[in-house]
Amino acid sequence: LQTRVALMFPESTQVRSEGELDEVVASGCAAQASLLAQSAEPAQAAVSAQVLNAPVGLRVSSERMEPVLLKNTPLPAKRTVKVVLPAGETRAYIAVSEGESVPKAEVDEDEDEDEESGDEDDEEPPRYRPSRLLAEMILELDEATDATRVEVSFFVGTDGKLTVTATEPVSGKTITAEIPASN
Repeated sequence: LQTRVALMFPESTQVRSEGELDEVVASGCAAQASLLAQSAEPAQAAVSAQVLNAPVGLRVSSERMEPVLLKNTPLPAKRTVKVVLPAGETRAYIAVSEGESVPKAEVDEDEDEDEESGDEDDEEPPRYRPSRLLAEMILELDEATDATRVEVSFFVGTDGKLTVTATEPVSGKTITAEIPASN
């Protein structure tokens, strides 16, 4: 839950796990009410914001995508994920895709029907599959160790152009792909 909440805010925002849930909710409601009370604009004024039309992320397989930027994310938006490489690898393959959510019925069919869920309140995060390949990149590296990580940054501007940069921080090696806005 903490990771999903963190995706809704800029990277500089720290999402903490201390505190009682009911106190956190009450504090958030009070802060929101205070902001609404201070607002000089009438409540009827509509704000038009540009948003992402489809989730964008890393293609893991032909049937699975890890979303980095979700559908309806306000633009501009930037997110960075760290990818662990297996020891001994000398190349990092990065496939960037637009995705679509997998309907809950299809997810349920894939799971073993004999398994019993101990807690029905735990909601599993939505799953995504790639719908359109946007870019493929290969970052050449020195041999990877157990500690090798590649940071993959996604930035979508208000013009809809997607810039994806993969960097290995220790060596400083980097590769970038720019994908023009799709209409």
